[in-house]
Amino acid sequence: MPKKLVYILIFFVGNRMFCQTHTVDGAMQYRLAPYGKDIDFYDLNLDVNYTLEHSKFKITNGIAYSVLNINYNTNTPFVAESLNRFYNFSYGIQVDYYVTDSWGLGAILKAGLYSNFIDAISKDDVLVTGDFYAKKSWQDAYVAFGVSYNVVFGQPEWTPVFKFYKALNDHVAFYVGFPESQVHYKFNQKHALFVNLEQEGGYYNVSDYYNNSAALSSLNAHFTYQYGLDHNWAINLKAGYMFNTKYQLLDASDSAVYNFNITDQPFISAGLTFKMNTKNK
Repeated sequence: MPKKLVYILIFFVGNRMFCQTHTVDGAMQYRLAPYGKDIDFYDLNLDVNYTLEHSKFKITNGIAYSVLNINYNTNTPFVAESLNRFYNFSYGIQVDYYVTDSWGLGAILKAGLYSNFIDAISKDDVLVTGDFYAKKSWQDAYVAFGVSYNVVFGQPEWTPVFKFYKALNDHVAFYVGFPESQVHYKFNQKHALFVNLEQEGGYYNVSDYYNNSAALSSLNAHFTYQYGLDHNWAINLKAGYMFNTKYQLLDASDSAVYNFNITDQPFISAGLTFKMNTKNK
């Protein structure tokens, strides 16, 4: 047998001797924002992730699909039919490496198609984003910090990322940072409440002759109630408000050619989550 193949077999068989955790999780979320001055919208998000955690690393692979539907409540100086629906099909991988018991490094790479898909798929529909960060852990807390190339403000750009997490007891935990902060209260195994503040954005290629892309962003504050159906399944109900919402149509150089006058507006959301863990030695 070739030596290279022997080494590969030893590597995989040897890894099986150490404890590994396999996690499969997924989520479906439907959101409705019906009271906008210029636009109303609803969106559907689906994602599935597979995580393998070893003593020195954790790798998560994920696929996601979303569709954003927009209704226009105002007259526009252009035909908006091609701007009624935007799609996202994406794949992401996250790798965390534990340098020591308390220090780690991580990276996220995500690539997908973001477009209204009026015409054939092209390179303009492809968007790649990513994060690189370091993490310092304590017994019941950690801090993570780094840089990210993302669309939380609408257009792709570099931003800092930061997160400080602290568990106060078995029921209460919180984290503060950018682009999201949260307070989490767990009543028992079935009932939990979350309070979130997050910056959210989207960037899509527009396949028509009017514009080259569309950029959306908002600051969202919301409450979420989660009810656990069993050890694997949970449902959630969410209510919140969108602040500083921006929706722009951009030209080839990502300069705004049209701004919608969008007022702050409430939204409601409902979702279903699934999570299953297995271990092998």
